[in-house]
Amino acid sequence: QFQCYRGNAVATIDAALAADPEFALGHIFRTELHITMWERSVLPEIEAGLAALGKLANKCNERERAHIAAIREWQAGDWEGFRARLDLVLAEHPRDALALATRALE
Repeated sequence: QFQCYRGNAVATIDAALAADPEFALGHIFRTELHITMWERSVLPEIEAGLAALGKLANKCNERERAHIAAIREWQAGDWEGFRARLDLVLAEHPRDALALATRALE
């Protein structure tokens, strides 16, 4: 849904998060998905995602923590820092489709 722009990726991930509220990569996906929307109206969604991730950070693996760090760079207004962090994710996990798609934003 995210890569093909079909269906409702937010609704799908919301259902997954309802089933497992501690699904960190789900929160990461939802938050980065909202970042790709490039609209101020989604800022509360991004803030909520970061709040949820802050509660889960100690349970996250290195890749998830790297995504969270990238999102925090974006939140701080550091677009280049955001992209650089995603580059680091991709260096370790070249098949990370979320990092690749989000990193490709201009």
